[in-house]
This record gives sequence, structure tokens and C-alpha cells, in this order.
Amino acid sequence: MRYKITFQPMGKTVEVEEGTTVIEAAKIIGVTIDSPCAGRGRCGKCRVIDQTGKGLNPITDQEKKLLSPQLLARGFRLSCLARVIGDCEIFIPAASQLETGKILTSGLIPLGTGEIKLSPAVRKRFVRVERQTLQTQTSDLTSLKIALKASGEKVSELKAGLDVLRRLPVILRDADFEVTAVMRGDELIGVEVGNTENRLYGLALDIGTTTVVGSLVNLITGGEVAVSSEMNPQAVYGGDVVSRLTYAIEREEGLDALNEKVVGVINKIVDELIILSGVDRESIYDVTVVGNSAMHHLFLKIPPHHLAVLPYVPAVSDPVDAPARKLGIKVNEMANVHYLPNVAGFVGADAVGVILATGLGRRKGLTLAIDIGTNGEVVLSNGERVMACSTAAGPAFEGANITRGMRAAPGAIESFRIKENGEIDIKVIGNNTPVGICGSGIFDIVAELLRIGVVDSSGRMRRREELEGKLPEALIERIVEDETHGLSFKVARNEEEQILITQGDIRQVQLAKGAIRAGIEVIMKEMGVKADDLDEVLMAGAFGSYLHKESALRIGIIPPVPKDKIRFIGNAAMVGAKMALISSDMREEARRIARSVQYVPLATNPEFQTYFMEGMLFGASEI
Repeated sequence: MRYKITFQPMGKTVEVEEGTTVIEAAKIIGVTIDSPCAGRGRCGKCRVIDQTGKGLNPITDQEKKLLSPQLLARGFRLSCLARVIGDCEIFIPAASQLETGKILTSGLIPLGTGEIKLSPAVRKRFVRVERQTLQTQTSDLTSLKIALKASGEKVSELKAGLDVLRRLPVILRDADFEVTAVMRGDELIGVEVGNTENRLYGLALDIGTTTVVGSLVNLITGGEVAVSSEMNPQAVYGGDVVSRLTYAIEREEGLDALNEKVVGVINKIVDELIILSGVDRESIYDVTVVGNSAMHHLFLKIPPHHLAVLPYVPAVSDPVDAPARKLGIKVNEMANVHYLPNVAGFVGADAVGVILATGLGRRKGLTLAIDIGTNGEVVLSNGERVMACSTAAGPAFEGANITRGMRAAPGAIESFRIKENGEIDIKVIGNNTPVGICGSGIFDIVAELLRIGVVDSSGRMRRREELEGKLPEALIERIVEDETHGLSFKVARNEEEQILITQGDIRQVQLAKGAIRAGIEVIMKEMGVKADDLDEVLMAGAFGSYLHKESALRIGIIPPVPKDKIRFIGNAAMVGAKMALISSDMREEARRIARSVQYVPLATNPEFQTYFMEGMLFGASEI
């Protein structure tokens, strides 16, 4: 017998023999499910959801060992152990999809920031409330306060909103007066039936121009429970913040449209986190958010008109707190959303998150931190002073504006090397057939073409005749020219076409790296230091963990420093968001950081353009 199996969200269908495992069926049509143990039924990572509930064999004993009862109840199966016995529809969560790409969701903090005291903004307390009698005539709220005080809570000023008061009488009696109070500061924000002290969660969000990342955190332990990420769908209105701000300003419905996109993708991430973790959305009581100033305004639906024109003034730099329901975020309706503070201009809460996570300003030595993305934030600290600026690098390093650029997904060339004999060594995400080039691959390709002399220091691509006798013939033959792309270099090919990097692509890289390098030079001059003075260079951001140090140095996106001074720290902005989620002290620290950082505006700096032009140049080649 043969049966049809459909994979979602890809919408791909394949017909297979009875008894075929789900992971084998997926491979037939090129759907890759993450399976670190290579399908041996050992790791429990290849999780999928049987949406029909009748097309797979009964749950195996091994699945019962590797999957929790909650996951099994939600229809989760292991694709390497589940076998097809009928037509079925299989949903592959983002965490099990290699197709979702290498969206950076975590950070590697190079130096400890000290112990973080767990002090979330929300807390729970289980109490047994005294039943009222004709003699006592005590209100429900007062009785709850008395029970909380007896448990050790300082509740003399405890307030409760109308929504809570409307539910309190019913919940108390349904629970037989045994309830869990949920509090934020001196406010009662929820009352739950029975003892739910062990169910308290928060959500940390990093809203990037290109990607959005969400982390579900246990507020009792401080541990991450699940993580999910998506591309920012606002990209349909432009790959950079300037395009999106322009759309928001010039179109009557522009701000609404951009806000709906980001809120929609956040709720998609929340849904995914709930599926992955089995956590009830009603148990998510707190949210922290980081992002650049443009994302800040678009998410909070604040008109960004004055942010987009000189002198680039944000509506607010202080932290913003708002009810989740008012922002459309589908967690507990009494949850609070805390957007970390901005510094100024385009140095937003994401930069504050990086500073918070790395302890900049509290560590010794001269440290340069660069958050590389569509917007490039640059932070320089000497242990006492912290200076920051932001430069519009554009989306080239994210794969946009590059002829064969793409995000870091299966089929993307992520590493490129030219051997001494002229042979090309490439690494493709997912070990698939190459279909394009992602950010780290772009860095590598340009750096290697510079090294061997195909590209000169001005960024000009040399023609074949200029390189005759200087390079192996196999490399020279890769240089091509046509009316569509002009001069190009053949990086790789698949069954259908060549994957090229063009002269225009080189120029895009020059513009992006020139902007970041100019920001670095301006901020170093403002502090009165030089590259030789740097003790450490921290590289964070969208692909700051996938770059090769040699490529970054050869391209010149960072000043010339010894390689051992360069450290990749991953998504440090997200780490900062999680720190603020689990610790009220860290929220105060973020506020202090935003107030103390010295903002360096680049738009009015007379030397920025000079540094920018110099920054576009590359170093000399080896020939």
C-alpha cells in the first residue's frame, strides 16, 4: 500500500510505501528535518506534529522515553521512529526545520557580567484564604491580602484592577479558597485556581530589521525553555529602516501596516514557543523587548516622522511599559511589555542590550563592540566612558542587494576558500546544492578575491588579460563578462545556472563596510584612541558568530588588530533582553546605561564622509 504524506508549513506532498518513516519521506522531496543523531532514535530532536492523528503507527516505547507526556498529548512524534500507515499531514516546528536558516538566537558572552540575582518583575504566591463568615464580613480582596501577609508578602498597599476584581469572587470559590496570587510590584494582576507557583514564564524578544527572535524563559529558574525565530515580514516594505520609515510616513496606512506585520510575526513566534514547550500562554506574564529605534517606533505604533529627518529625534528614550493586550501580543492579557530604553537617534535598545550583556563600561581596558546587521551599532568603552553611534550599513551583509544573495538557509554558500592550486573549496548550509550566498559567504568571497588579486584595493574587478600568468588558468576562466552583470566571478554552479558575484556586488559590500568602518573611526577619534590601543574587539549581530576573522580583517570592516583580540559574541542584544527579563536590577542597569552612554551623531560629523570614502578601500592583494 502507498499513502500520501503532506509536510507543513512547506505544503509539499509525497507518496510513500506503508512503513516508511516520516524522516525518510521528508528526504525524498528535499524537506530536511533536524536530526543530530542521524535518525537513530537517540536525541529526540526530530520532533514533528501529526495533525491528522491517524496516519502514523502507535507511539513507540522509545518515543515515550524521549518525549514528555505533554508533548505526546499535543501530537508530537519523532520523525525517525514514526512510520506511515495511512494518509497524513505532518507539521514541522521551526526548531526542527533546518530550512529556517541560521537566524542567530543566542549569544556567547566573552567575559562574565557577574552573578545575576533572579528578581523578575512578576512573582507568585500560593495561599489558603480564610473563608468569610457573618461575624467577620471581610471582603474577598482584604481576605486575600491577609493571607498574603501571613505568607510573608508585604501587601499593605496591594492594588487590584477592575479586571482582576471582577474575576476574584468566582475564582476564590471555584478553588475552594486555595489560590495563587500573581503580583507585579504592588499590583495584583492575577488570581489562579490552586497552586500554580511553578508556572511562571516570560518572553524576551529581539526585533531586528531582518529577523525577529523570541525566547521563552522560566522566571523561577532563569532558564530558557524554548526559542523560535522568523524573518521580519516588514521587509516587503523595504530591506532597510529608511525605506520602512519612509513608507510609514508617506502612506496614510503605512504605520498600521508595518505594525501589523511585526505584531503578527511575534504572535507566530509565541504560538511556536507554546507548541515547543507545552507552556500555557496564560502563564506568560512578562515580556521584554530590544530593537533599534526604528523597530521601537514601529512596534509601539509611535509615529516616526521626527526620527526620519534631522536631527533624528526619537519620541522617547526612556523604557516603555505597556499592557500586552494593548499591543496585540497574545500572552496573558495582564502581562506587561517592557521595551528597554533607547540611547538617542538610531542607537536603540538593541545597543543597550549589547552593553548590558557584555558589561561594557564596567570592564577594564579599551573595548570596541560592533553589532553587524542592516544597521551597524558601534560602541566604544574605556572602562569609564562609553560612546556609541549607529551607521546605516544596508542589507548587503544579510544577502539583500547582492545578485545571488540570500539569507542563511539551506543551499546558501556560507564559507569560501581558494586553495594554492586554484581549486575552490565551498561550504553550503545543509550540505545541499548551492543556490545562493549568505552574509558570511559574501565576506569570504570578497576577502579571497582581494587576496589573490581578482579584486584590487579600489574594489575594481580585474579582467582576464590583467591576470594572465599571475593566477592558475582555472581561476582566470572563472572571470566572465556579459551585458547583464558586467564583470563577474563564477563562485559555483548548480544544475541550472552559475552562481556569480558581480562587480556591482563588490560595490555593495564596499558601501556597507565603508559605513561601519567610518563609524568606528569617528568614535575612536572622539575618544582620542587608535586601533593599536584596543584591547578587544567584540563582534555581535546577525552573523557575528559565523564570520572568519581573516575575512573581516582583509575586507577592513574592523581596524587592523591581532586576531586574538577579536571575539564573536553572537546575539548579545537578545542576551541583554533575557537579563532584563529575569532581573529587575538589570532593568535599572539598562536605564543607567542609556542615560550614561555618550551618543556620537555621524550625520553632522564633518569627517564622516572622509572616513567613509577611505573605509570603502580594501587592503593590497598578494600579487
